[in-house]
Amino acid sequence: MKKLIVICSVIIIAAGFLGYTIFFKADTLQTAIAEYEDGDYENAVIILNTILPSAGYNDAEKIYYYRCKSLTRLAESLEKKYDDELKTLGIRNHDAEDRAQTILNIKNDLKEINDELNSDLVLISEGKRGRIVSGGKFYSQFVERYRGSRYIEDIDFEEVEKTFRVDRENFLRATAVFYKKYPDTSYISQLVTMLFDFLKTGGVGIRGNDDLLTKLVVHFCKKYPTSSEFQRIFVCNGENVNLRNSPGINGQIVGKVEKQKILVQLEKSMDSVQIGESRDYWYRVSDLNGLQGWIFGKFLNEFEVANFNEVVEEERWTLDEHFQVWHDSNTPENWVHPPDSAASVISFYEKSGSKIAKISAGQGIRGGLFRRMTSPYSFVISAKGRYLHGNSVILFAYVFSDNKSGYCVKLNNQEVDVNGRKIPYQTSVWHDYRLECGDGKFAKIYIDGELISGRIPAVQLREFNAGGLYCLYSMPNSVSGGEMEYIRMR
Repeated sequence: MKKLIVICSVIIIAAGFLGYTIFFKADTLQTAIAEYEDGDYENAVIILNTILPSAGYNDAEKIYYYRCKSLTRLAESLEKKYDDELKTLGIRNHDAEDRAQTILNIKNDLKEINDELNSDLVLISEGKRGRIVSGGKFYSQFVERYRGSRYIEDIDFEEVEKTFRVDRENFLRATAVFYKKYPDTSYISQLVTMLFDFLKTGGVGIRGNDDLLTKLVVHFCKKYPTSSEFQRIFVCNGENVNLRNSPGINGQIVGKVEKQKILVQLEKSMDSVQIGESRDYWYRVSDLNGLQGWIFGKFLNEFEVANFNEVVEEERWTLDEHFQVWHDSNTPENWVHPPDSAASVISFYEKSGSKIAKISAGQGIRGGLFRRMTSPYSFVISAKGRYLHGNSVILFAYVFSDNKSGYCVKLNNQEVDVNGRKIPYQTSVWHDYRLECGDGKFAKIYIDGELISGRIPAVQLREFNAGGLYCLYSMPNSVSGGEMEYIRMR
């Protein structure tokens, strides 16, 4: 009997716990994501808004991201819901009173949703059909706090995809803007696929995007030289070659193509023809702005990436230090040792024509290099270095003269520390560390060209005595060993 009572008690407790979990469970980021994936976008935003104020930095980044995605999906679902009404808004000569009432009804519904979600869905009633879109409130809040977030590129790419689907007149412009913002984008294959589909279906853009779209195609071809898209790319080899509206010299001229212009093959004639001394096919092609027509194959060369090597603009640096000249074995030219520091902890050695600066400081010893510089809030610092041993080594620190705030990039064993933000990384091998800041308030760190962390706030750096640039620096409470090949700043 006692055994039965115990069993019943366990069942009752378990059932009670299950019921509490189902009906009173706390909202979390995971439950919001689950709502998003289930298509309940309104509830996802409600949960995300609820948990945002108490979220930590990393969770908040994901919350901002999913708020943007949820609102975008909600706008798309509302466009489907109001599909008939939105179509009528694009019909010319539609009854003005009926149109005004439709607009009012949709705006009232959007207001209710916006009031509940603290969002900014808006109705765009002009154009070929009405649209429901986000006004950008959630996105602006996200970018303001996490400017360097890897998730922002994903959101921006989704907007390009949406433009491709529903606003094709602006697709080429949107693609060029996206590629300018993300020249090393991981979405390059998808962009080129959409671009070629757009051109194939007769899409036309606004001139002025040629250079960026050409760079996009060249970049893609360098990365994917065996792709099917690569085989469809040609280059015009003649000056002002005619494009015609049908294959053959009797076709009406619809435009002209300049020499070296990239052309995408859309179609090919069934048979080759003889024109003068040349026998070839006719090709229906499009330039990257959507101008289409037929061109005789004689005027097309296969695309060769080597002929489109991009000119790399050399960065101009205010400081470009490679430690080639030293006053003595402990002091490179134009650098000093900070007050109360031991010059002997700094040395150099030569390797393959370069002079490598090195610090080796024991416990209780302060040491490093300092250079007084003007302290603009907008700057870029790039340094190649590595951690050798000890607790940590400050690769470089930049301190604003007026308030002793700034940025400190510290290398620990298997970890990079930027103003307290710790990033697991193999620091014992050489890397280029690049810190960029545009306003003195937030910065982003790149390692070997890859964005590692963004939206890093400036902090007080009172342990440094003066404003300026420090490198290969050790605090008295640290044992430090590290090396640097160069440091640049502008």
